[in-house]
Amino acid sequence: MNFSKFVIFFNITLSGLATGNLAVNATPQPVTNIGQSFDRHLTLLQRESNTVIKGNGVQFSVPAGFRGGSPSDEDVKQITTEAVKIAPSMASFVKILDSNPSILRALAISTGDKPEVIMISRLPLLGKSSIVEIEAIMAKFFPSMLPPGFKLTEHKVDTVGSRQVARLLVDADVQGLKLQELVGLFIEGDEIFQVTYAYLPEDTKQANTIFKQVVNSFKVTAE
Repeated sequence: MNFSKFVIFFNITLSGLATGNLAVNATPQPVTNIGQSFDRHLTLLQRESNTVIKGNGVQFSVPAGFRGGSPSDEDVKQITTEAVKIAPSMASFVKILDSNPSILRALAISTGDKPEVIMISRLPLLGKSSIVEIEAIMAKFFPSMLPPGFKLTEHKVDTVGSRQVARLLVDADVQGLKLQELVGLFIEGDEIFQVTYAYLPEDTKQANTIFKQVVNSFKVTAE
């Protein structure tokens, strides 16, 4: 996967972090120095030889063919800066991450030819909200939070292993690149954790299996 597709996919995984109307009217700017090899950017992350991805206070497992870890604030800034050049509509999502980098807990990236990005983020749990209530709120407000080219196509409360999960499916088209995004939110203690997985629509069946593996294997660890 080339770097330009990687930064698009990385920022697509941020689309669930916004609050409010985040449509941004901006004109795409030419992208320079975007031809770096994808493997170079893998060095920004902790390299893992097995299927366990260890992030900042979290860990989870993925199939062979993913690498990841907890990117530094500097690494994320470099990627998001290039991403806004490619897809200006993602600027508001990037701003949220820049203002609070600790939201992002872990990142896993496929090393294969097809672009796949999995992001784990941590959000505060307000009050005593249940997953059913969270799913209803997301179903109502999430569509207006998405940038142009994004559409919420499915939402439901699902059971994955022992966890109740608010599951949302988003179809997206960014500069002609069509993809899907699975978003899953679940409660762990007094926090909400969010799994966001961006992939190509043709890989839906496999993505559902991987998504369930990530949720099932998720653990909170010492930071």
